[in-house]
Amino acid sequence: GDRSRGDGSHGDGSHGDGSHGERKIRLLMFAVFASGFVSLAYEIAWIRLLSLVLGSSAYSFALMLGAFIAGIALGSLLVNRGVLPGSDPLRQFAIAQAGIALLVSLTIPLYDHLPLLAVRLGNVIVRSPETFGLFQGLQFGVAALLMLPPTTCIGMTLPLAARAATRSLAAVGEGVGGVFGLNTLGNVLGAIVAGIWLLPLLGIRGLIEAGMAANALLAGLIWLAAWRPPRAWRGAALAAPLLIVALARLLAPAWNMETLSAGVFRFRGQLPAEATSATFKGDPELLETLYHRDDAHGTVTVTRTARDLKLRVNGKVDATAQADLGTQILLGQLPLTLRPGARDVLVIGLGSGITVGSALAHPVSHVDVVEISPAVAEAARFFAPHNRGALEDPRARLHVADALAFLQLARKRYDVVISEPSNPWMAGVGNLFTREFYAMARARLAPGGLFAQWIHVYEMDDETVSLVLRTFADAFPAMTVWLMQGRDYLLVGSAEPLRPDFAASERMLGAAPVRGDLARLGIGGLAELLALQTATDRRARRLAGDGPRNTLRFPLLEYRAPIAFFANSSAGLLAGGDERLKAPTGTGRDMLLPAYLRAAGRALAREEFARIVAYQEARHVLPAVARTYAAEWARRFPADPAAWSALARGARKAGDEGAARVAAAQVLRLAPRDPVALALVAELNFARYLDDAGFLADPAGAAARVEASLGALLSASPEKRPETLRRMAAIRLAIGDFAGASDRFSQAAAATTDPAEVARLWVAAAAGAAEQEDIAWARRFAGRALALRPADAKLRAIVDAMVPAAAASP
Repeated sequence: GDRSRGDGSHGDGSHGDGSHGERKIRLLMFAVFASGFVSLAYEIAWIRLLSLVLGSSAYSFALMLGAFIAGIALGSLLVNRGVLPGSDPLRQFAIAQAGIALLVSLTIPLYDHLPLLAVRLGNVIVRSPETFGLFQGLQFGVAALLMLPPTTCIGMTLPLAARAATRSLAAVGEGVGGVFGLNTLGNVLGAIVAGIWLLPLLGIRGLIEAGMAANALLAGLIWLAAWRPPRAWRGAALAAPLLIVALARLLAPAWNMETLSAGVFRFRGQLPAEATSATFKGDPELLETLYHRDDAHGTVTVTRTARDLKLRVNGKVDATAQADLGTQILLGQLPLTLRPGARDVLVIGLGSGITVGSALAHPVSHVDVVEISPAVAEAARFFAPHNRGALEDPRARLHVADALAFLQLARKRYDVVISEPSNPWMAGVGNLFTREFYAMARARLAPGGLFAQWIHVYEMDDETVSLVLRTFADAFPAMTVWLMQGRDYLLVGSAEPLRPDFAASERMLGAAPVRGDLARLGIGGLAELLALQTATDRRARRLAGDGPRNTLRFPLLEYRAPIAFFANSSAGLLAGGDERLKAPTGTGRDMLLPAYLRAAGRALAREEFARIVAYQEARHVLPAVARTYAAEWARRFPADPAAWSALARGARKAGDEGAARVAAAQVLRLAPRDPVALALVAELNFARYLDDAGFLADPAGAAARVEASLGALLSASPEKRPETLRRMAAIRLAIGDFAGASDRFSQAAAATTDPAEVARLWVAAAAGAAEQEDIAWARRFAGRALALRPADAKLRAIVDAMVPAAAASP
């Protein structure tokens, strides 16, 4: 039943020469092992690259893995259906290997288009928990677009190798077992070696291209073994596939890693219709990339903008030099101020190193820093001017390790443990919000020690936040909640109720390094720090409520947080339970600021009120809280215009324009030329002018009243001159006084240094005149815009669409 064919080979793919047949089988077994190794290397590289675009949640990883496995299943099915040409499985194996190299090379140019594609797909649906499943389907489509073609060929290799290795019926078990065993061994080693060594060494693209070269080489070797060409042809047969890979490498454009690493999975804005992959930038403020590295745990970049320095991990901003400064400093300062005299500190998560630097501002003996990513440790050095050279301090010791493993093996006890991991919707991060992690951290606390946990409420919902609170409360018998800045909170837990030594804390804040560190935030004393507390233990546990906990066995947070992230939720649980809203400096039970004031036998000073409100406003803390402090400030210091000004701003932010007018009027009674109050009054009058029904009856009178406010602002605040004149011009336009509007716009243009801004100003003037159906003035204004930027095709198109024949009538 083993009939020979004319070419001298047998139907099973072996040749009559027994020794040559054995060599072919050994070569095939090597190829099977190498193919398994390369396949898992591809998977590592693809998942890392797609996570930059789709995000690195558990759902995203599952979808990428699903696309990979689907391709393998499809390839096996196609082999079973006999789609490959010929009947020799060895040659078919070579064709499949060549197909992998070819299809991977064809997908490489597509990666540059992924960010824009992902954003467009994300914008086609309304984001809500109900549409999360649909969104996952779209993400699967993106992963399948790139992974399915080459993985289909990968799926063909194993069954073809099994057929080629089966030389007789009696050898089926040995042949198939050998093939599957070696392929599995290659898979395991490929995942380990590629993930730990090759990816950091070669980078994502380098790893993919190395895989292409390996597949091409395997295809050539196996084809030679199956074909046995003349010796003169053998070199060409090996060189041809490698030459193709080299050409693909040279011809394929370089990837724009700045866009790929920009975290487009967080982009929720509308894109212009004409946006292309070349023009779309994930971070429009980007000036330059200072650092980029792929390590075993993530892709880390440091980018600089005009206003900030950003550290990104897998595309997500994890630390900055300015925007997150309040959070990063207070993560170090708050717990160490509450625990004065701390000697040993543990910080989990290095980030920019600013938190570590703030901890080192205190007279501590040692600060152990645990960071899982070596690239983050390197990147933190770019933040040395902002983190006070934290990693160069001899008291700091960096441990590149997993935090759970570190805590399990540690024997040291710490006075303060600070945990600042990344956002819990990222895969694996939820482990640092589990009951087991908190139990290990508590076990490492020295008597009287504190554990501080960062948590955010943006891209989170109430259910997810309450899950974290419940899990935290399980491990720590006492806890408090603090709002550091924006929507970044701090949970402080301990084995005993928090009873700070206020006198020792004040002495600590008087030390020059600590005082200088907090001065960066405008915080000058203990009262401003204690004013950040939002909830006592009693209130925090009430907000946590009843329900499940997040554990390593049931990682609920890892699967709930990505849904809230997708829906762009904003949890209001902690804000709604803020105990400062009723009596910020009163007799709130167990709140530390009232306790501190009672112990000191005094009330807040005017300067303390001013700094508390200023911090709340500057760091975008809850406007309602700032307004509450401002109201008490005005009640206690009724002759202080700054108090009424703060109250007016708070009312304006809350949308209470009546209260804002009353407070602003009080400011002007106390300080008639106060520029802030004048600006606020002008803003309020302008808004009222736009909405006031009285304008319809007496437009000139309404315009005069608003211009009176703006005129006062113009003389009191020269720096606001361009904006003030633009508002005056808008009023003139609205009442049809185009000559007056032209004068005001001309004055505004003279006070503006940016030509593009001046051109936009005249376009706005043209739009206002066009709305009034005065085409002559519209053309005149539009002509001035075009005269400034005659080569601006986009500006000309806008003007032509808004004002017909504007270009012809300057």
